[in-house]
Amino acid sequence: MDRDKKSVMDVRKLTCWGLSLVLALVFGLTSGLGMAPAWAGSMDSDTRVLIAALADDEVPEPRKLLETKIDVNNTILRNYRKLPGFYPTLARILILNAPYDSLEELLEIEGLTEAQKELIQSNFVNLTLGDYREGDSQRENLINKGYYG
Repeated sequence: MDRDKKSVMDVRKLTCWGLSLVLALVFGLTSGLGMAPAWAGSMDSDTRVLIAALADDEVPEPRKLLETKIDVNNTILRNYRKLPGFYPTLARILILNAPYDSLEELLEIEGLTEAQKELIQSNFVNLTLGDYREGDSQRENLINKGYYG
């Protein structure tokens, strides 16, 4: 009787291992064929293009030309949503390091990755420099203007 139990357990283990191997092969092969993972369906097309461009170490071209350029010395964080890849992390970095005297100064911010520098540089056409409006809580207001929702 013990021998039969052991045989059944061995068959179950073998079946589990075989099924695991088949699943691993199927998922491994489909990912190699360019099939995206489930979470990729929730990304917008701009984000997918940006991720692909950054993965290929290319300088991404700006997705669009903005009608109104973003004033990097005075704009609020929320306005960077118009530029894919900027909001919220890169936008916060740019705001916290303002004011700037030239757009090239943006590329000199300590701690920026090469991909972030390339993204900034490719969007110079969408950025401008206004006179910095200094105030008691200017930077805090730029980051959180009180817009919720």
